[in-house]
Amino acid sequence: MDNTAEWSEEMWQIWNVGSGIFCIGDLSYEYGFDDDREFAWLKPEGNDSPVVFADIKRDDPVYVNGTDLFRKEVEAVRMIDNLIKAKTAAGKIMSAE
Repeated sequence: MDNTAEWSEEMWQIWNVGSGIFCIGDLSYEYGFDDDREFAWLKPEGNDSPVVFADIKRDDPVYVNGTDLFRKEVEAVRMIDNLIKAKTAAGKIMSAE
């Protein structure tokens, strides 16, 4: 069974490149990976600094008390972080063979 057809173009962009633009509704965000913090980041397109890192936990007061949009941003950056880290892990496994 081939589930790859379920991935959107944005998902493939994350997997193949690891940085780019991700949309939440009508809003566009830039994303990438911070090697020092070892987490992905997400920021509104055109802003100078990252506003959301993937290390925010769901029980963190910032998340719990955040707006619906903020929680969507956190979930998006966590998904991006998981994809980037999964590709990195797969590369390490494949190179070990």
